[in-house]
Amino acid sequence: MSQAAAVFARALSAHQAGRLAEAEALYRRVLEAEPRHAEALRLLGLIALAAGDAPSAVRLISESARLAPRNPETEAQLGLALKAAGRLPEAAAHLETARRLAPEDAEILANLAAALRAAGRIAEGARRIRQSVALAPALAPALLNLGNLGHAPAILRALRVRPAYIEAWINLGNVRASSDPDGARRAYQQALALNPHSPEALTNLGALLLDLDKVEAARFCHRRVVALAPADAGALGNLGLVAKAGGRIGEAIGWQGRALAVRRDAGAFNSLGQALQALGDGEAAVGAYRRSVALGAAASWHSNLIFCLCYGHATTNEGLFAEARAWRFSPTQAGTLDRGPAVSIAFAKRKGANAVTVAGELIARLDSVRPNFCSFD
Repeated sequence: MSQAAAVFARALSAHQAGRLAEAEALYRRVLEAEPRHAEALRLLGLIALAAGDAPSAVRLISESARLAPRNPETEAQLGLALKAAGRLPEAAAHLETARRLAPEDAEILANLAAALRAAGRIAEGARRIRQSVALAPALAPALLNLGNLGHAPAILRALRVRPAYIEAWINLGNVRASSDPDGARRAYQQALALNPHSPEALTNLGALLLDLDKVEAARFCHRRVVALAPADAGALGNLGLVAKAGGRIGEAIGWQGRALAVRRDAGAFNSLGQALQALGDGEAAVGAYRRSVALGAAASWHSNLIFCLCYGHATTNEGLFAEARAWRFSPTQAGTLDRGPAVSIAFAKRKGANAVTVAGELIARLDSVRPNFCSFD
């Protein structure tokens, strides 16, 4: 046995025993001697993925797949790493490749189903979930995906099959978050007991704690995520939300700015606008909201722009009407429209105006110019 092979055997033994730091150091020694060692690259990538470093996992497992192509296990693991990195279409593509290479592997099918659903391909994901459950009715990932289709007891079944199933604990927390916050918190904490470096568990626990007004505890969770992934725009933005909730507006603006430096995102621009508005800088807030709208902001975020414009001295009544009309007749609103823009403007009415009069006038004017494709019933 060569020296590199002997070191790899030691690394694999440490990895299987859960001594990840030792295994990582040994895999790196193998790669120093044999830079094209596909298995060392793949397994080092899995350690990076477990530590929450999805970009490094993608890089390492991609190189392994290039050196040893047509390996369904490597393709599936690359798909999981890409999903963790937020690259959902690529994740689904690699998991589909893995499925073609191993069509009877129920776990690959289950992971493909999860990636398809995350990418918005709901019907395809549901079909793959049912296929995976048919192949292996007791397979934990398949049961978890079935739970995600609305069969909540399936998540508990998945945990009975695999008690250390981190993703199932996280999803159990997600299911319980609205109706049983304490149960959700315990589920997230159980996931973190299994993997203290899980960015998803930390993020979801932080969001739950923020909803419960436990701002400092939420801040601790989101800071841990940023420590694991300093260039994660979502994690940076979450720290901005926590800072704003804690009244640290300047800090919130700083975090949202860092998030936008990583990825120009409608949600981050909206959050930046809210922080700037809280600081009293209406002009800058309007600018941020407009960037959010240009990037495809949700209807509620467009409402923030209209609300902020109501307090701008440079905004005319005609300008407000035009913005409300643009919101109400946007393609994303067609068929599901309400009287929100008018109510928003009425709520933020200018001094001396009557809210009911303002709302009624705007609704009448909007209805009088509605295009045929809109429904206001």
